[in-house]
Formats: sequence, structure tokens, C-alpha cells
Amino acid sequence: TLVVLDMLRHGEEEEALKEALRLAEENPKDPTVSNLVAGIYISRGDLKTAREIMEPAIAEHPHQLALMRTMDRIDVAEGNFEAVEARSRAAMEANPEDEQIILRLAQFLAQRGRRDEAIDLLNTKAEALPQSLGLRQALIQFNLRLEQPDRARQWADQALAIGEGGEPRGLILAGESYLAMQDYPAAIDTFQKLLEMSGQSTNALLKLAQAQFHGGNLD
Repeated sequence: TLVVLDMLRHGEEEEALKEALRLAEENPKDPTVSNLVAGIYISRGDLKTAREIMEPAIAEHPHQLALMRTMDRIDVAEGNFEAVEARSRAAMEANPEDEQIILRLAQFLAQRGRRDEAIDLLNTKAEALPQSLGLRQALIQFNLRLEQPDRARQWADQALAIGEGGEPRGLILAGESYLAMQDYPAAIDTFQKLLEMSGQSTNALLKLAQAQFHGGNLD
């Protein structure tokens, strides 16, 4: 697989395809290999062959994200957006707490001009998954773009609570969100907590210094 990827990187598409097909012949049931071969055919514009390769693989592994992404590329290229949404919803129904699948569906809805549906989905799932930082990050970004800082702050405060519960990533998300909202005292306080939790790590020191700089505390 690495050899094929290296060939593609150097523009050796024909040789890469030959090697990938040989690999597929030796590993006919390997979904990663099927995904690799299908990706090459997609890049060549041969969606029909790519679909023929992908359909058996995704039928056996219907909720594998890498396979789903490749099938999405085929369906989007053919204008079959309903299939993309149906696949995502089926995956979410099978894995209702999978953060990546939820984010994937929300991103698709937003890209299709259905932003309100995306936000409703994220709101519902964030309430059901009180420790999910990924969903809270997406909601903070949505609300900041919509110029709704109060709503963004509510999710940032939840990220802070998660961080104070022992998850450093929660403090990072909260601190960076406060910075984006130009609430520098809150960002400084949050990164100070991160510094204490992380044992004076370089990353925490840099984030604290960044917040102090933006807050005007140059010394």
C-alpha cells in the first residue's frame, strides 16, 4: 500500500494502478485495498469501475469511515446526494454515540445549505453526549460564525467544565474559544488551569503566554 501511495505521489499513476490491482488480487477481501484501488479509478474519472469495486466492500463494512468517504466521492460526483445522506444516517443509527459519524453528517447538511438542521443535530447529540468535545467545538464554531457569542460561550463553558474534570483537551478548547471571543481574562484563567494540570508543559506555557499577550500583559 505504501509503495502504491508513493507512486501516486510521484505521478506514476499507471504503475500505481498495476501494483494496486496486483495487491487486490492477492487480498480480494481487504477493504483497505479495495478503497485504495477505487480511489485510483476515481482520480481517473472511471466512476463505474470505482463503484463496482466499492459496493461489495461497503456492503461488508457499511460503517467504516474510510469506505464511506470514498463512496461519498462517487455519489457526489454523480449528483446522488440522497445516497450520501442515507449512508450517514444509517451509520449514525447503528453508532449513535460515534462522534466522527455525527460530525460527518452535520458537515454534509451544512454544505448542502441545511445549516439549521446541522445545528439542531449537533445540539441534540451534544446534550446526549455530555463529554463530547468534538461536538462542542463544532457548535462553538457554528455559533461564532453566526455571530451568536452568548450561545458559543455556553458550549465553551461546558468544555471548561469537562476540562476541570480532568480532560486537558477541554481546557484547550475552552481557552481557545475565549480567545476567539476576545475574553482574554477568561482565556488566561483557563490556560493557567491547563498549566497547573499539565505540570508546566511547553504547550500550556505557550497558550498562556498567547492569552496574556492578547490581553495586553506583555511583561
